[in-house]
Amino acid sequence: MENITGAITLSAKEQRQIDVLTRLAAGALDRAQAAHLLGCSDRTVRRLQQRLQERGVAGLAHGNRGRAPAHKTSGQTARRVAALAGEGGAYHGLNACHLHELPAEREGVQIGRSTLDRLLKERGLRQPRRGRRRRTFRRRERMAAAGMLVQMDASPHDWLEGRGPRLTLLGSVDDATGAVLYLRFHPAEDQAGYLLLLRALTLEHGLPAALYHDRHTLLRSPKEATLDEQLAGREPMSQVQRVLHELGVQSIAARTPQAKGRVERLWGTLQGRPVAELRLAGVCAWRACPRWRQPTPSCRASWRASTPASPRSRPTRSRPGWRWTRRWTRPTTSRRGRRARCAPTRRSASAGGRC
Repeated sequence: MENITGAITLSAKEQRQIDVLTRLAAGALDRAQAAHLLGCSDRTVRRLQQRLQERGVAGLAHGNRGRAPAHKTSGQTARRVAALAGEGGAYHGLNACHLHELPAEREGVQIGRSTLDRLLKERGLRQPRRGRRRRTFRRRERMAAAGMLVQMDASPHDWLEGRGPRLTLLGSVDDATGAVLYLRFHPAEDQAGYLLLLRALTLEHGLPAALYHDRHTLLRSPKEATLDEQLAGREPMSQVQRVLHELGVQSIAARTPQAKGRVERLWGTLQGRPVAELRLAGVCAWRACPRWRQPTPSCRASWRASTPASPRSRPTRSRPGWRWTRRWTRPTTSRRGRRARCAPTRRSASAGGRC
C-alpha cells in the first residue's frame, strides 16, 4: 500500500464504501451482501477491494478530483469576453442570451451560456437578479382563431442610445398566435402613426375583429359627452376611434399593462436585442432605422408564435381612409379651415374624401 501524505477529502458515498469494504475484509460481510449495501455489482466490489489494497483510502476517491476539466474555459477566452462585455466594449449592455449569440457569430467566441453568465457575475458585469414580490393576475386564454383580437402598443425608448433623437416603435401582435404583425419606428407616438399601423395591418393581414390597446388619449377620447351627445346616444371619439367604429372593429381599452401582456413582453425582448444591433450597425437617424415586418433574426429565437386553437382565421379585407367635415358656405363652395374648394356640378357628389 502506498504512503499517503496530505489531507484527503471523501464524500459521504466514499466513506460508506470504506465502512462496507472494511467489514468485508474483516469477514463480517460476504461479497454479495457488500454489493447489495453499495448498490453495485459483484465485479465492482472486487475492483474497489483491489484499489483499497493498492492505494489505500485515496484509491476510493474519484480519479478526476483535483484536476482541471478538459472543457474548462481558457483564461484567454474569459479575458476576451470580459473586454467585449465590459465598459467601453462593443457588446456592453447586452443581456446574457444576446451576448452569447452575437460574439459567436461575429467574433468567433464560443462559450456556453451558463459559463458566460457566471463569468459576468464574477467580474461584476452583471448583477444577479433579485427576487421581488409581484402582483398576481389571472391569465387570460388566447383567442381561438387568428384575427379575432390584435394587441397594439407603442414603446418610446432611447433606441439609438443618444446617437440620435428618441424614437417610438409601434407594433401589433396577434392574440391567438402571438405572431408580430407590424413593427415600425416613428418620431413620436401620434395619430398618424396609429393610422398607418391600422392601414398596413388591414392591407397585409386583413381587418381584425377587435383591437386591444391602452388608454392613450389618441385611442380613447378623454372628453365628456355633451348633453346633445348623451340624448343622441353618442360618445366623444378620437380620430382613431372614429376610424375603428366606421370599419366595424371593436376597440377595447386595457386597464393595466399586464392585461395586454403579450405585446408588453415583446417590448421587453426588442429593447434588449435590436438596440445593440442598431449600435453595431451605426444607425444614428430615424430615416436610417430599418422597417421591420418581423422581429430581427436574433429576436425570433426568443419570440416564437404559437398555434391557434382553431385553424380558421377571422380577418376581412377593407381599406381605411381619412375623412373631414366640410362646411358649405355657398351653393358651389365648401370650406375646411382656411381652404376653399369648388363642388362638383352634380349635387349628388359626396362631400367626403380619402387620402
